[in-house]
This record gives sequence, structure tokens and C-alpha cells, in this order.
Amino acid sequence: MSVRSFAARGLLATLLCVAALGALADEAGLARLDASVRAAIEQAEARVDALPKEAKPAARADALEQLAKVLLAHDQYEAATSAFDRALALAPQRFSLHYLRALSRLSMGDVDAAMTGFDRALALNSGYVAGWLRRGELRLSRGNLEGARADFDQAQALDPQSAAALAGLGRTALQAGQLEEAAEKLTEALRRAPGAGRLRTPLALALRQLGRTDEARAVLAERNDEALPFADPVFEAVASLRRNPALIYEEGRQLAERGNLPAALKALGEAVALAPEEPVFLTEHGRVLLMAGQVDEAEKALGRATGLAPRQPLAAELHARVALARGDADAARSRLQRALELIPEADDLRVELARLEFRQGSYEAAARAFDALASRVEGAELSYARYWGGLAHALAGDCAKAQASLRDVFDASGGRDGWAMLGLARLGALCPADAAARDRARGWADTLHRQHPGVETAVTAALHAAADGDFERALTLQQQALDAAVAGAERLEHVASLKATLEGYRQRRLPERAYLAGSGLLDID
Repeated sequence: MSVRSFAARGLLATLLCVAALGALADEAGLARLDASVRAAIEQAEARVDALPKEAKPAARADALEQLAKVLLAHDQYEAATSAFDRALALAPQRFSLHYLRALSRLSMGDVDAAMTGFDRALALNSGYVAGWLRRGELRLSRGNLEGARADFDQAQALDPQSAAALAGLGRTALQAGQLEEAAEKLTEALRRAPGAGRLRTPLALALRQLGRTDEARAVLAERNDEALPFADPVFEAVASLRRNPALIYEEGRQLAERGNLPAALKALGEAVALAPEEPVFLTEHGRVLLMAGQVDEAEKALGRATGLAPRQPLAAELHARVALARGDADAARSRLQRALELIPEADDLRVELARLEFRQGSYEAAARAFDALASRVEGAELSYARYWGGLAHALAGDCAKAQASLRDVFDASGGRDGWAMLGLARLGALCPADAAARDRARGWADTLHRQHPGVETAVTAALHAAADGDFERALTLQQQALDAAVAGAERLEHVASLKATLEGYRQRRLPERAYLAGSGLLDID
């Protein structure tokens, strides 16, 4: 990015202007531009060269203007300005030439030339709203508050519903210290364009200076980097000529960062259409499609990306997440494993793989995955891995490992983790243990049920009663659990499991597992 282009951006960050396209092409030179861009420029040049000598000035001006637009669309500002100058020599009264030349000079940091261009353009077409808005922004940036207000007033007169004109008047009032007017106009502009998060900063500033700090805080809470759009058909015609997929991709990526997913998808789709074999573009397109909930389209984009670049880590990770979103367990498992080969440090993917195995009832695999995760993490993440690893071991029938994992969680919490205590209490009823350990587990079960009566604590107390051979008490407690589950409209699978366990107690039979199918305690998500 050139220093001049950067200066123009800093000066007019709120403008929706050519500078938003970037300045990559200026630095690279025509010879290093993307092939599609070179082709577009060369075609426009060929149309100029193909004109016969006797061609009318207007026709030659048309061809030169088209060449200038193509150059401007791809940030060839010097060349674009030269083409505009040649066209203006033939058609000095053409509004679009003055207007677009002003934008080109502005993108080069030549503010004086840009101002002159806007002046000439508006003298030729005083009904063009975007022209008044752009000159008003330029005047405001130079501290010409009177001129800026006049331009924004004219824009509002031409388009009374213009949020951009109101915002310009509001920011002009703010710079003039007219805080009430600033707050009023910026509030109305934001109401008309609620997605334009950049307006929230000047509005909050006005409110804070008025002493309305709570309102200012609330306004800033929803700030984003989305600029205030306004219609500019002349510029939009230029933007539509862009053929550099890298520039379009970058625009789409930045739009996604600002949360404007529809616009991001439009730009990224265009970049992919221009470079369909570029895995980076496909990956970003797939990522944003997934963010937008378009899972099937994300699957297509990421499938192509991983096919083109099998060892691209981000594409592999996102491809796995698409399979998770689609509920395709087999594909998710293989893709997660593949992604972990490429990104072995990605512990968040290890969590996803362990959760997947747990949800699928592959408890031994889940236990291995959680144990592997526990060897890599610390603190809360370690407790998470050990807790769910303990449940996985319990459901896989490995009492010793289940108790060891849950005991680690319990001890790390200083004896305050009630879920780990509940798990240890249940395992204490079913797993081999000495009398002291059994008494401790029974005490936990009774304490939990007394302090937190409910379905799960009643099931735990019933389990201990049955383990002690007191099946009458076990039946009473299990019936309490069943009644509470029905009253609480718990899922049918859990109710069925509670009924089956109740029937088992009638036959003086203990359940095989410490956790019943359908229990909310197994909801790992």
C-alpha cells in the first residue's frame, strides 16, 4: 500500500470511495497484476487504439473514459488520471469524468485536486447527491464547517431520507460544539441506518459531553466497523469493473470481520468465480457460509478447497466443522482426525473429537480422547477433560479410571464440585470398594439428595439403597425420581430408563451403569 493512498484513507475513513479497493496494483505495476486484471486493462486499451482517426471526439472520449474506469477500478491511479485528462480534453463538460477524476486524485492523497474536481462536477450536475456528500466529507475533514454544512444541507434537500446527509450534519455540529443538534441528527441517522456502527462513536461522544453517560455507554456497546453506505451509481459502475480476485477476496474478508455476512458472501463468491481453483478463496468462502448457516454450500466450498490443497490446515478444520454441523458423525470423525494430523496443537479439535465419540456412544474412544486432552491442558480445561473422561470411563465400565478422573476433579475443586461428587457417589455404589470408601460414597449420596432433592440425586440415593440390599427404600427413591422426571417433562428416553431401573429394583437387580440413558447429565454439548 502506498503512503499516498494510506494518507487518503486516514483522511477520509468515512467515505465510501475508491480507496476502499486497496492500492496493491499501484505497487506491483501492470506487469505483475493478476492475469484477469491485465486482460481487462489491455482490452480497454485495445478499444481506444482501434478507433479510426476520423472517430468523433465523443466516441474517443467514451473509450478513454472506459479505460480510465477500468484502471481506477484496479487502483492504477496515475494511469487512470492520465486517461481521464485525455478524455476531458475531448469532453470537458462531462460530469462523470470530473467526478471520477476527483476520486482518483483523492485516492492518491491530492486533496486540493480532488476538491477542484468535485467543484467542477457539481457545477455540471447539481442534482447528484453523492457528489454533495463526498465534497461535504472532504470539507469537514479540512475543518471547513460552514462549507460542509452547506453541502450536507444540499444533499438532504435533494434526498430528505438520506441517513448519510443527516450523519454529516450531525458530525459537523459535533465539531462546532453544537452538541444537542449533533446528538439529535446522529441518533436519527443511526435509526435510519442501524447497521452503520461507525456512527456510534461520534454519537457517544456527543452524549458523553452532554453528561448522558449511560446513553453513551449503551450506544458504544453495539459499535462495529460498518461504514454508512449511500448510493453512488457513478462510482458503483466503476466498482463493478473490478477483476482482481485478490482485492475482491480481501474486501470480502474484511466485510466478514465487520459482521456484514451478506455483503461478504457476495464479494467472496465473486472472488471464487474469478479464481475457482484458489483454495484460500474457497476456504474463506466456506468459512463465511458456515457462519451464515449455509451448511450445504459450505460443504461444497470446503470440499473443493481440501481437494485442491489437502494439507491446508484451516480448510481441513472447517471441513470437519461442517460435518459436525451436518450431524455426519463418520465424516466428522475422519475429518477431525485428518485436521489434527495437520494441526497437532489444536486442542479445540481434540475436544470436538472427544465430544463426538461421547455423543455417538463410543465411550472407550471418548475416554482415550479426553485422557489425551488432559495430558496437554491445565486449569479449567484440565478439569473439563478429566470430568468428561471420567464419565466416559464410567460408561465404558472402567471403574478404576472413572473414579481416578472424577477424584482429580473433586480434589482440584477443594471438594466443592458437586457434579464430580455425584459421579463418585454413584461409582461408589457400583464399583468394588472397601467399607470406608462405600460409607463415604453413601454419605455423599445422602447429603446431595437432602440438600438438592431432584431426579438425579434421588437416582443416586436409590442406587446406594439397592447396593446395600434395601430394595424397598430403593423403590421408594426411584419412584420419586420417576415422578419428578414426568412432572418436569424430561425427555422420553430418560423416563424409559428410570422405569426400567425401577423394574430392575423390583427384581432385586442393580443397573449396569452409573448413568442412565437420556439423562441430562450426559448432555456434553
